[in-house]
Amino acid sequence: MSVARSAENAEDCKLLLDMLGLTPDENGEPPVAR
Repeated sequence: MSVARSAENAEDCKLLLDMLGLTPDENGEPPVAR
């Protein structure tokens, strides 16, 4: 939640989540399953 609140827009939020390794990989697999 704090990452989303800190983001300026949706693209910024996606970038921040990706930097933290919290976005799905190229196969669409969520990080908790890796």
